Amino acid sequence: MPSMGARQDSASREEFTALTAFRGFAALLVVVFHYSGSFLPNLVFTDYTEFFEKGYLWVDFFFLLSGFVISHAYGRKFVEGVRWEGFKQFAFARLARIYPLHAFVLLGFLLLELVRVPLYDAGYLHTQPFTKDMSPYLLGLNFAMLQTTALADRLSWNGPAWSIGAEWVVYLVFPLLAVTLMRRGWRRFLVPLAVAAAGLVLISQGGRDLDVTYDFGLLRCLFEFLGGVMLYRLFTTGRMTVLRRDWVPLVILALLLGAMHLGLPDLLAPLLMAVLILALAANTGRVGRALSWRPFTWLGQISYSVYLSHMLVLQIVLTVSRVLLEHRLGRFLDPLQSVLALLVFLGGIVALSALLYRHVDCRVDRRFSAAASRGATSMAAAPRSAILHSDREVALSKGWPD
Repeated sequence: MPSMGARQDSASREEFTALTAFRGFAALLVVVFHYSGSFLPNLVFTDYTEFFEKGYLWVDFFFLLSGFVISHAYGRKFVEGVRWEGFKQFAFARLARIYPLHAFVLLGFLLLELVRVPLYDAGYLHTQPFTKDMSPYLLGLNFAMLQTTALADRLSWNGPAWSIGAEWVVYLVFPLLAVTLMRRGWRRFLVPLAVAAAGLVLISQGGRDLDVTYDFGLLRCLFEFLGGVMLYRLFTTGRMTVLRRDWVPLVILALLLGAMHLGLPDLLAPLLMAVLILALAANTGRVGRALSWRPFTWLGQISYSVYLSHMLVLQIVLTVSRVLLEHRLGRFLDPLQSVLALLVFLGGIVALSALLYRHVDCRVDRRFSAAASRGATSMAAAPRSAILHSDREVALSKGWPD
């Protein structure tokens, strides 16, 4: 059997394009989940299915995928131990990947809140700006990515970004996890996997409800990220040959969609998602080729921007509709009009995300790469593949939402 190092060398050359594409679909489903609530109140899916009502579970897919991909990109770096220089390189690389867009979108929220001040004074808005979930204190926590560290008592500012804060904390723990988990025999990781599963049961009311965010969201992320690390270890054993068959991801996906449609206990979703990640990573058949279609992988590449920006778009539309219509826009739309509006918003969010990806994400990538190549940081001495991701790898390893 090839060694762990040999298998990781092989894995480093693999392109998980199917996972990249699926991540894009998951991001869009999170958008539908947030937009089909009070924002579009006449868009009621629950009369027919619980699938969209369970849209928060796609964040669990992101956490599992993040553990898988971070192990793929960085696991070998910490197998022999954690040194300060290596830890600093890893932390800086991860911060450079997730923080610029997070901060940029937060600045957008701050600008919107400043615009709301005169609108409130003029009587157009009923909620005073910079209060409640938009307080300066909570803004500081969001900029510091500490919104899931028991310092906040609610979701705030860019609500979905709670997962970014949770992932940042987990990133800082990853090197210690790698020392423990990346060099042991594969059978031994069944124990930490059981611990992760038990932890999820505890924070989800016995597996029924995983919609925990600012309160237990950090634990939710940690347990599922740990599960993703274990998935990667299992993947590198090469024992998952049955998962390469095309029918496997299709059956697992059907079970996952069925469980969400029926509103079954939430814990079933990450379990099925874990198997789906393995199946998509291993598949080289028709399913993998179909998901490698360029528009699908492009959607996966911009998925981080989709996830972080969609709530800002929602808040802008709410503010404008309050001023012009005195009520939320969705109140004036019937079900068919609400569906059409949702499609328009999805298209607009994708277009905005493409711009953010090009002018924020990629621009930061270029500057970071240039700094490393000039030796401006100690990372310049390390292999580029261990520090910087290509566009394909970035699409996989951007946190949250890795």
